[in-house]
Amino acid sequence: MLRLLSILSLMTSTAIIMLVLIHYVHGNKGYQEPRYNAISEARISGGGYEGIVVAISPQVSEDANLIQRIETIMGDFSSYLHTITRDMTYFKEVRILIPSTWSDNPSYVSAVSESFENSDVRIDNPGEDSSFPNINRPYTAKPTFCGSQGLYIHLTPEFVTNGDIANVYGGYDKVLAHEWAHYRWGVFDEYPQPGEQHFYDSSSGQVEAVRCTKSITGTLATLDGEACIVPPDGYPGDNCRFYDTRNSPQTASLMYKQFLDYISEFCDEDEDENSNERLIHNAEAPNRQNRHCEMKSVWQVMKEHSDFVRSQGTVNIQPTKFVRVRQRPARYVLVIDNSASMFARLLPLRQAIYIFINEVLVDGEELGLVSFNNIAIAIRNLTTINDITRNTLFMDLPTQAEGATTIGGGVEKGLDVLNTTGEINTLGGRLIVLTDGEENHEPLISDIINKTGSVLIHTIAIGNLVDLNLESLATRTGGRQFLHQDSSTALFDIFSQFGVDLRGASAEELVSEYIANFTMAEGLRRITFVRDNTLRGGITIYVGVARELGFGLGSEDLFEVRLESPSSRGSQSRFEISASLFIVETNSQEEGIWTLTLQSKDFNSLNVSVLVLAETEEDLNNLPITASGFWATSDLNPPQVQTAFVSLSRGYNPVIGPDVEATVETPNGVKKIKLYDDGIGEDIVQGDGIYSGFLSSLDGTGRYSAQFSIRGEGQIVNGARVGVGAAVDPEKGQAEWNVTYEPSGDVQRTITGGSFTCNNAMTCTDSNNYGPYRVNNLHRRDFLAENRTVELIFAAPGANLMDGRARSYVIRYSTSFDEFRGTFASGVTLGTVENDEIPYILTGNPNIPSMARNEEIYTIMLPLRSEDETYFFALTATDGTYISPPSNVVSVKLRAVVRATDRPDAASSTTVQPTPNPKRNLLAIIIPISVALQLIIDIFGLCQYV
Repeated sequence: MLRLLSILSLMTSTAIIMLVLIHYVHGNKGYQEPRYNAISEARISGGGYEGIVVAISPQVSEDANLIQRIETIMGDFSSYLHTITRDMTYFKEVRILIPSTWSDNPSYVSAVSESFENSDVRIDNPGEDSSFPNINRPYTAKPTFCGSQGLYIHLTPEFVTNGDIANVYGGYDKVLAHEWAHYRWGVFDEYPQPGEQHFYDSSSGQVEAVRCTKSITGTLATLDGEACIVPPDGYPGDNCRFYDTRNSPQTASLMYKQFLDYISEFCDEDEDENSNERLIHNAEAPNRQNRHCEMKSVWQVMKEHSDFVRSQGTVNIQPTKFVRVRQRPARYVLVIDNSASMFARLLPLRQAIYIFINEVLVDGEELGLVSFNNIAIAIRNLTTINDITRNTLFMDLPTQAEGATTIGGGVEKGLDVLNTTGEINTLGGRLIVLTDGEENHEPLISDIINKTGSVLIHTIAIGNLVDLNLESLATRTGGRQFLHQDSSTALFDIFSQFGVDLRGASAEELVSEYIANFTMAEGLRRITFVRDNTLRGGITIYVGVARELGFGLGSEDLFEVRLESPSSRGSQSRFEISASLFIVETNSQEEGIWTLTLQSKDFNSLNVSVLVLAETEEDLNNLPITASGFWATSDLNPPQVQTAFVSLSRGYNPVIGPDVEATVETPNGVKKIKLYDDGIGEDIVQGDGIYSGFLSSLDGTGRYSAQFSIRGEGQIVNGARVGVGAAVDPEKGQAEWNVTYEPSGDVQRTITGGSFTCNNAMTCTDSNNYGPYRVNNLHRRDFLAENRTVELIFAAPGANLMDGRARSYVIRYSTSFDEFRGTFASGVTLGTVENDEIPYILTGNPNIPSMARNEEIYTIMLPLRSEDETYFFALTATDGTYISPPSNVVSVKLRAVVRATDRPDAASSTTVQPTPNPKRNLLAIIIPISVALQLIIDIFGLCQYV
């Protein structure tokens, strides 16, 4: 058995050329990647995490053993976490959220702000049938950047309750350590993913397997366990894999193959206290950690996290406290501004609340009503929802607007309504606070914000003149914040989606297919929308109609609504006069294009809002395609960058293909941005169903909101490798993945993605805050040996992040990887003038970049030299003001090839022969003894584009 590290030591010396994209910021400006504002309430106190929520999905079958296993696993992991973080962290408290569909127990505490959607760890079914491998693989949903928290950790009930399944990934402690590092500290995997590069040319002149640390040894074999055929250049073929030695003195890294028995620590930049290299990070390996974290070690990224920046040093671990909380029927209080400025806005608000009461709230839940102007009034105490109370609650909504604005008074009264039992901190509840104005009457928000207890508060700002302290209620309590402009339909969508955070990813959730708002004169207007083959329920359409100043229609005779199915079957509407709302309902499930016809007979101009909701059936085997959208941060401070995300999936299976666009309402207008799932720029992983887009320019201080539109032919990816997560032990499971693609038909969804604020008067009004984004997908094409050229390929950045066109690129070269990695300016600029002594650009003009996201191809002529040399190349982009941050590293190797002088044809390559092993073929390498030199050049991207 030979170490991979020694493969090329049997050959002649080599030369390597690497292309690196190095970070350089012009002056004191540039951009900062966003840190995702996690909804999770997990926080660290005295070194111990509190408020961690492990939530069991309502779709999981009731199993008391599952709860016990969660407590055992998380308790054991707390001790392990304490050890691997050098005694600085542990789990002080874990709250286990038990779904309301399970039996109650006197020991269960009522859930307060805990919910499935906001949990740190989800226990949920995989959403795949058993024919797909690794359906129980633990993973972390992480579309966010390096150092930024992910969305959640996903574990299946089978993983939690079956130790044999957990052992496929290395056991509970190490798997949870791997996932917690992804989720909490924002690091990435250090092992090669399926479809990614498994070997690379290192600066030492040897071929190395992708791993961390580099001192881990192993053997080569094909996926079938056969001998690897290694050609004269020493680079294993695409079917060849590196199998790690099972016994080793190394202990890092847990972000590599955590299932290896000897791995028990994270990699670091330096030697350990005993001058041992066992922890040293391999910065050259083409893995996602190096690609996304600028070649930093895991511990380097962790030390920059607030958990460790604010650390008190080593702490004494305490036993983890477990609290079993159970979801109770939802308890909402609507806190409605009815001050004078709300006069024209009350009707569209009533229309949206009608949808909330009749579509979202389910029997048994509770709703209370509060209105406020200069005083706050409890209109209705908590009322249990049923067929009778729905109408009475709606009729109690305010219809008059007058007076001043006391937002704090309204919130205080809403808390009183929730607190009728005197148990506000145990029973919990949710306030939905709506206002269009600034506070001008006490009590103020600042007067009551410390009295909110454990109540979760959502806020809806209506218009551009809302008090800037409003969102503090949401951020302080873990709620969401929204913005509704008078010209938008945000209210309809916001209220149609409330409740998902409580009931989880239920098969019964409403799917918003189409939303629109427009002004309509007398005449006819036709709207079309599409139903795909995953929607198995009926359709409900709401058409809200309002005259100027917010008056409704006095009669349905002045407006008509008709719905026509793809097979030309018609449905008529009914008119809810108290809400000036037309409602169309049909049980048809036809797939295809539907037509909604609106006819106005009113000579006055009308404001029309349309919402199309698909009601899904309770069928876990036929889940609908659903979408959710959110911003990376709720409080933007440029040069920090804002990113919009949309997740499109059926269950947990990604949906790829449709076009995704955001319409962003800004303080001074409207912007359009396109979101991508291509693994380029702001998008972390290609084809994961999470679409990402930068908001590359701003136009003022204040609130920004987005409506996301999804439309186009899609494919459902079954068996997909979702998220980032634990590596599979190939001796116990299937390390490769089987993926199938299922056509979904034409998909159409429209959703509202919340809001954020930008409050820096200087940078929020500067449309040129950002320079070109870091190129993160540099890769190579095969070298043409006959003319010594190589093609370097990457996706073009823009002038403003990934928008527009950069002004130019600069490529430099150096002969020291370490020096060049640290200082880009240490390199020499690569020119276009022919020179046999140094590399130069043969084709491609660095002064004429392509538009963002287009493919750039540069042909590099490599030098004609009599001896080997190692070069390192680096590229930056500029817009004339800013210079881009660093990118990934690519190696180009000039290698002396061994060749037999008197060889049969079969001796023209190096062959890796297997040696017997009951579990796997171990390997020996046979090298022809009589050799001659032939100069070839091999290029392998240290961070190959995926």
